[in-house]
Amino acid sequence: MRFFLRYLSLEGKKSLIAARKSMVKFIVMLLLIAGGVLAVSLVMKDAGVFQTAEIGVVIPEDEAQTKMVAQFISAMDSVKSVCHFQYLNQDKAMASLEKGTLDAVLSLPEQFYEDVDSGKNTPATIYFPENASLNTRVFGELVADGVSLLRTAEAGVYATYDTAQIYQAEISRDQIGDVISELYIYEAFDRTLVFQKNVYSSLGKADLHQYYFSAAVLLLFLMMGVNYGYLYQKQSRAVEDKIRIYGIGEGKNALVKVLLMTVPLWLVGVLVYAVGCLVSGKYHLSFLWFDREVLPGTLLLAAVIAAYFQLIYTISGESTRGTIVLLAVNVFQIMASGVVIPTAYLPELFGKIGTFFPLTFWDSYYLKLLFFGIKGQETRQLILMFVVLFAASVLWAKAAGYFGKVERKEQKKGGSLTVGGFGKSALFNWYFLQLKAWLKRGTSLLLLASMFFVVWFAGQISMPQSDNVTVGIVETDGTHGKEVLEHLTQRESLFSFVMYDSKEALQEDVIAGKLECGFYFSNNFEKKFEHEKLKNSVSYLCTPLTTKGEVARETFYAALFEVYGAQMLSARTEQLFGDDAKAACDVLLANYEKYLKGNEVFQVNVEQTEAVETTEKEKQVFPLHGLVALFLFLNLFVEYGRRFEAGSGKPYLALPAPLGQGFQMMGLLAAGTVPAVAGLVLLLCSRESRGLLREISAMLLLLAACIVWIWIVGKWIQNLTSFTSHMFLLVLINLVFCPVLVDIAAYIPALKFVRYFFPVGIYLAFISL
Repeated sequence: MRFFLRYLSLEGKKSLIAARKSMVKFIVMLLLIAGGVLAVSLVMKDAGVFQTAEIGVVIPEDEAQTKMVAQFISAMDSVKSVCHFQYLNQDKAMASLEKGTLDAVLSLPEQFYEDVDSGKNTPATIYFPENASLNTRVFGELVADGVSLLRTAEAGVYATYDTAQIYQAEISRDQIGDVISELYIYEAFDRTLVFQKNVYSSLGKADLHQYYFSAAVLLLFLMMGVNYGYLYQKQSRAVEDKIRIYGIGEGKNALVKVLLMTVPLWLVGVLVYAVGCLVSGKYHLSFLWFDREVLPGTLLLAAVIAAYFQLIYTISGESTRGTIVLLAVNVFQIMASGVVIPTAYLPELFGKIGTFFPLTFWDSYYLKLLFFGIKGQETRQLILMFVVLFAASVLWAKAAGYFGKVERKEQKKGGSLTVGGFGKSALFNWYFLQLKAWLKRGTSLLLLASMFFVVWFAGQISMPQSDNVTVGIVETDGTHGKEVLEHLTQRESLFSFVMYDSKEALQEDVIAGKLECGFYFSNNFEKKFEHEKLKNSVSYLCTPLTTKGEVARETFYAALFEVYGAQMLSARTEQLFGDDAKAACDVLLANYEKYLKGNEVFQVNVEQTEAVETTEKEKQVFPLHGLVALFLFLNLFVEYGRRFEAGSGKPYLALPAPLGQGFQMMGLLAAGTVPAVAGLVLLLCSRESRGLLREISAMLLLLAACIVWIWIVGKWIQNLTSFTSHMFLLVLINLVFCPVLVDIAAYIPALKFVRYFFPVGIYLAFISL
């Protein structure tokens, strides 16, 4: 036991020294991970943010009732979700529309309220610019829906007037107008009760802040693992034998390493949790609060993740190789598990296999631990996972002879690479020799395969778009339901309606962001329709990211209201016409259809103005080019780091300084050749291709920039610990500051020029020209 504690103390001192040296890099990595996760969450939030349209409303003076109606309408949820009203005179409104400060102008005529009330139907006028944006067109859709409700009500009143001229009505003409108009108005005001709202989130029970706070902490945990390569550096045979003599076998050695990784992981987790609680409390965010159970729960999670690191490094058998394998496995899990990008937006295959990833379980456990409460079953499952991972690493070490039973193959291979002479021809020899050596290394092929996977995977992600106007509807066999769908699909609408066979398929596509929202009729819709009890008769499906669902719901109701208007008239023929009800019913409905399709009822004139120039620039990202560039940079950086491997041959040390540098340059060029050619083929075969000459010249520029940049920055990297801690940090810097998946400069313009200090940023800037 005394020797075990001494060994633990020595390894602990080594860890403290490594932690002190990499503290600054860790803080930078923490900030970059936070920034990267924030950027992804902003993309998700942008998908759920709809820019409201600024609408100028022109109301003549002394029209108090009209203005009161306009203010009432502006306070409705469907209106507030898409536009904001500004009350101006005609000249100012049109001038603002011309300048682009207004998106549209709604001009109401004098005595508008009195004319509508009396049935005069003086048309209103709405002005749109020719290049109207989506938010303006959505406002136009909302206006059309409102006009449709008014037209339906007027069609009912006018149809009853005309029928009363043929058949004797039981009430006077004025009473007919009051009864029918009130009937339609009350139904229209209660239209929200028709829909049963069901909100489905791709994030499960968590909201956006909770989901990405948990994701950020887990990403930090996973990427801290690449800094633990120093614990797995090869020892000399004498040291290994000495350790074994003192009773430190595979099990105790693994326990020491897991313990030394668990403590920093737990401390970092507690620190981030404490900061989150402080920020949440200070700014009254109410999304995170202190709970003592989080501390032991985080400790258990940290131990399991440390055992996972132990298994990966043990299987890899060497520190640098283990770092690369761990990075590749982490990236695969991060992308395919649904922790950063929700599973609903990933290919269907990963939705099925993602549940088996350790990261998926860790994320579920940590979310429950922080926000929803943990159960004993989950804790027992986590303990079992720790036992399995730890035992697997120990058994693997025993089977492979982790402490000195296997000869050091890398040392033997190290001396097999000959320099091959001097002079200009030697450069070519050095290049081809190192290219051959690169192709024989498993880690090189792993990185190459990772590039193909990540590029393919990125192309399969389907994120929800804020400009999505596709609405799904489940078909129905009911007579009235079919009639509603017929009215809906035949009307001119901004929305595109897609029919579904089942509610389950509709729900999946709504959650996946393929649909803006969805509707389906209840099982007893026909019965409710005939009994005029439409409450909760239609289900409305949406997500927290749905932006135009309120307007789509108004469009659906406008079609439903047209059909329901005929039902309300038909049900009241006996009240209106007494004994002549049966004969009057057919005439009444025919008149209703005539007015509904005619021009006698209220209308809105739409006029287009000249197009308005817009200065808003689109956010430019280059996912395919950026990912290819990132992997090329990573391949070259890994090749540069081979100089720090304990058992690798270093022929360049036998050469004079200039030739030794040339040998290393050829090594970097050799390491970049195959990834560059593979990436070039991928880009040329993609839709993002800029043409053969442009892509080749850009790839040559990227190769040169990476080699020079790594050569310069590499001067500050002196050992393996520094190299492994820099590797992920530099990849993360290029990923966050360069417009690969997210353009961070769109949110923080001052960071735009930072990208030009990095190879990926230089390459993407050339591509964007």
